[in-house]
Amino acid sequence: MKRLWRHLTIRRELASSLVSLAPTRRDRLRLIVLPFAIALWQRLPSLRHRWLYVRLRKLGHTFTFAINDSSELFVLADVLCEEQYELAEDFRPRTILDLGSHIGASIIYFKLKYPDASIFGYEPHPATFRKLERNVGHLPDVHLTRAAAAAGDGPVTLFEAKRTWASSLRADWGDEARARITVQGVTLETIFRALALEQVDLIKLDVEGAELELLRADSSAEPRAAVIVGEIHDFLPDSERDAATIKDLLMSRGYVWRSRRYSTDHVFVATLNR
Repeated sequence: MKRLWRHLTIRRELASSLVSLAPTRRDRLRLIVLPFAIALWQRLPSLRHRWLYVRLRKLGHTFTFAINDSSELFVLADVLCEEQYELAEDFRPRTILDLGSHIGASIIYFKLKYPDASIFGYEPHPATFRKLERNVGHLPDVHLTRAAAAAGDGPVTLFEAKRTWASSLRADWGDEARARITVQGVTLETIFRALALEQVDLIKLDVEGAELELLRADSSAEPRAAVIVGEIHDFLPDSERDAATIKDLLMSRGYVWRSRRYSTDHVFVATLNR
């Protein structure tokens, strides 16, 4: 009973956050009901893989997102309601590399904040990538690649999670039994070579626990971005040690580090000290 009450409380709080994004009364009602209804939807084999659509409004723009997993609603709330990737007011990036694009919440957020920016998104999971394409692939100057940002080039194992945001290159990610799929891995060096860029203004880094290995493997003599924003995954084994190592690594490359906590996440912002 206690577990059920906690489950209902979390979903009620999620609904309270999401309604701030509703463009109409009808959308508001839908967003109140959806966090509860989608949990039942996912239990029905005939419906589990079908998409649901939510209409949202942010920064004066209305848009529709395809989802089919309740965890995706939490991601939308984190990025669009809590604005976890909010950066300095005077920072106006023109090139953005979004690593771990998921269903596109961060890309739509950046595109609304920085409409003139070119955004390059990378997401490895095939089914999630299809939603990503549907949600943000039509936006001007948004370029999407189905690949995992990784420590090495070539095929890598992606451990698939029930919660779509939690699929990871790390075998120790989460506590649920997971399928394995093979995806293409690409290093930062390969990404920048493919984009014909030496540096971007902003890197968003959320590759579900593989951040440290990705950064360690990059041998570039010059910083890759003016600003790097990413998540620290507190529930991972050795997360404090990994976060401290990432901090030391970025500071050794000339970045100033700061971090901030939100209701569900711990986000860092590393700014190049020019």
